[in-house]
Amino acid sequence: MPQLYLNNFTTQFIASVKAAPATANPAGELDYGVLRVSDGAAGTLINPPGGSWYVLTAFKRAGTVESDYEILRVTGVDNSVVGECRLTVLRGQEGTTPRAYVAGDLVELRLTAGGISQYAQTTDPRMSDPRTPTGAAGGVLSGNYPNPGFAQPMATVAQMEGRVEKVAGKGLSTNDYTTADLAKLAGIAEQATKNAPDSQLRDRSTHTGTQPMATVMGLPETLATKVDVVAGKGLSAEDFSTAEKVKLAGVQPGAQVNAVLSVAGRSGNVVLLPGDVGLGSVDNTADAAKPVSVLQAAAIAARLNRTGDQMTGDLALKTLNGSHLAGTRNRLINGRCNVAQRGTSFPGASISTGNYPVDRLAFTGSYTPAVATVEQATDGPALDPGLRRCARLTVTTADPAMEGGDSAGLQQIIEGYNIADLFGVTFTVSFWVRSSRVGVHCLALFNGGFDKSFVAEYSVQNANTWEFKSVTLVGGLPAAGGWNTSWGPGLYVRWCVGVGPTYHTQPGAWRDGLYLGTSSQVNCLDTAGNVFALTGFRLESGAVATPFEHRQIGDEMDDCLRYFEQLNNANANVYAMGMVPNNSQVWALLEYDTKRVAPSLSFPGSVANFQFQIGSGTPSCTDRPYANSAGTKRAHIVLTSTSAGLAGDSKACLCVLAGDARININAEF
Repeated sequence: MPQLYLNNFTTQFIASVKAAPATANPAGELDYGVLRVSDGAAGTLINPPGGSWYVLTAFKRAGTVESDYEILRVTGVDNSVVGECRLTVLRGQEGTTPRAYVAGDLVELRLTAGGISQYAQTTDPRMSDPRTPTGAAGGVLSGNYPNPGFAQPMATVAQMEGRVEKVAGKGLSTNDYTTADLAKLAGIAEQATKNAPDSQLRDRSTHTGTQPMATVMGLPETLATKVDVVAGKGLSAEDFSTAEKVKLAGVQPGAQVNAVLSVAGRSGNVVLLPGDVGLGSVDNTADAAKPVSVLQAAAIAARLNRTGDQMTGDLALKTLNGSHLAGTRNRLINGRCNVAQRGTSFPGASISTGNYPVDRLAFTGSYTPAVATVEQATDGPALDPGLRRCARLTVTTADPAMEGGDSAGLQQIIEGYNIADLFGVTFTVSFWVRSSRVGVHCLALFNGGFDKSFVAEYSVQNANTWEFKSVTLVGGLPAAGGWNTSWGPGLYVRWCVGVGPTYHTQPGAWRDGLYLGTSSQVNCLDTAGNVFALTGFRLESGAVATPFEHRQIGDEMDDCLRYFEQLNNANANVYAMGMVPNNSQVWALLEYDTKRVAPSLSFPGSVANFQFQIGSGTPSCTDRPYANSAGTKRAHIVLTSTSAGLAGDSKACLCVLAGDARININAEF
């Protein structure tokens, strides 16, 4: 079968490609013998019929410079896996060497030397051989050939003489056969019968085809071995041959058709056993008393992991995962981006301002001068109606080149208590992402001691389009390193939007030190107007990204309040009961949801909007309130006012937030 071709075919890898196999079966090894490319190829490449193939060229491109070429022979195309196209290939064709590639490197159908050689025109050596003619023609022809002056090219004449007989004065033989064929025909007798053996069927000297059968030599003897001969007749008087008559003589009178005379060497009144009829392995036990066979038990165990009275393993059951019975699997908080206590939009955000577009997810990094608007947006992925909101970053001041220690990303820190069971346990991070930049993006995970990091690459296939991604960390967290498993920072999870070479590493393994991305990470901050959005993010134990767990909004809010709580005029107009110890102060006991640690308190807004209610009066603060002391559940705050209305000791009052006055209770990391 031929080599297959397409016009203008190009695609890219969506996963790393190895330069050498890691197993004894390289042909079936994922990312060596089976390569994953963009599912955009699924509508173009077909699975080649047996014996056919495509020839593709893989290479890297940096700007206009191409390098690291490898020619691949594609013998199989599998479009059955959602989100990708898998190519079964033979590596290092036409003298090239297998090379390593990363997601985003290119694959094209180009002309190669091997492909062009199929169409190269060869020349008959007799038409170009410069030797002097020899043989019978040597006396007639002179000089070197080919000689365009001859009526017939010399090579054609030589070929014709090998195929036909030449007659003087003619170009072809006068006969319809060659001399050899004529010799064969001459050896066949007149009136010969087709396929008749000379010695057995016919005596050519006496038989011409019209004599009686008896005169055909050997025929009566041959027939005598096939039938019984009866005197005076040509055939037996019986309807059976001698051999058949012997068989019939062995049948007893009165025998029934197909009657069984013995079973397993036993005759007479035989009692059948299960083994006599091939049922020796059948358990002839009542249904209620039947045990489960060893093979059946093994088959059941393979389908459902069960230890004692508990199911174990990764069970991806849709009706279970989507209900409250599944419990709280997600270690990341506010994955639907529904809670945004600080506000819904923060223009002019930089990495130094530490803005939170939604609770528990911060825009953070180092050194980069990029500025963006970070906000809670309402344009989540349509494929999951439960994910209506997202955290969105829109670049307003670009950073064209991420250099040195530059870095930026959206990040959540998981408390140590919530990752203590992930050591040595495989877990999966999954999320929906939308980016203006097509290509490799990085997800970084690192510990609170900053001495262990894991970087994974994922590829954005289409600009400004929601795409679902998942990353599985086989073996979970490593035991070594400075890990916190209590109320401190346990695991940092950062979606990188740009990173300089200081924090580059190779993907796919835990490394010693702090790393945030790879050299393949695109710079999402290089152009004003670029967008990076995130929602549906989760981290769960197991190797399967299960359907997103849609929890009650009250539960999500409670999780967020452990780390941050804001009181304002909308949710806490009267927020505390106070007392007036003197003519200029109010002492109040502020209670709040239990925090991770003793929080810090801040009081943004106009000072005059921090007010009191004493009788019918509403005096305002003249100085900004402050916390005299704070614990995980309550704080003692002091409010100062020199306005009239506080005169007299031991008066009770209500503390009121008006206008833009807010109290931020912050226990974030």
